[in-house]
Amino acid sequence: MPRAIPVLCAMALSLLLVSPVLAADTAKGDAGIKEAAGLCAAPAATVAFSCKTRDNYLVAVCTRDNGLLQLVFESAGKANTRVALPKDPADKASVRVGYMLYSGGGGSYGGFKAADREYVAYSGFGKGWKQTGMSEVRGEKHLAEHICLPATKPYDIGFPLLGEKAGYAPDAAQDFDLDVQ
Repeated sequence: MPRAIPVLCAMALSLLLVSPVLAADTAKGDAGIKEAAGLCAAPAATVAFSCKTRDNYLVAVCTRDNGLLQLVFESAGKANTRVALPKDPADKASVRVGYMLYSGGGGSYGGFKAADREYVAYSGFGKGWKQTGMSEVRGEKHLAEHICLPATKPYDIGFPLLGEKAGYAPDAAQDFDLDVQ
């Protein structure tokens, strides 16, 4: 039994040496989770989803004590870039929640409207891929894709389940189409 420990240590070390980028992304992602979770610091807020993206955004979906959802994001390290949608968490008409269905996979999303754009936080997976992030869309056009680093809290965020608690109507169209990268 004691001989197994050095073998396991060598295997773990070889994985880190073979994939230093993945290890670095995970480390940044772990720190980003805590940093992004700070966006939900308002009283009576719980973090339902948080991550740091590859392009250096902090993204969080916060739930209030009454279950209402709010998306908060900012460009990490840049002052005065924080956006909270909807501005009034009681504005249920500005939020949609739904499921994505794929062959061999699926996911969920929460869309938060702002003027002529919508910001969609999502978590999805399929055969050979998984992706979590925030899309900026106008109509059917993806304007920007902010993909989370690997360590995200959590991958299965279940927006419709969160939304059901607060009385949001599920998105009848179930029409968010993920731009897998």
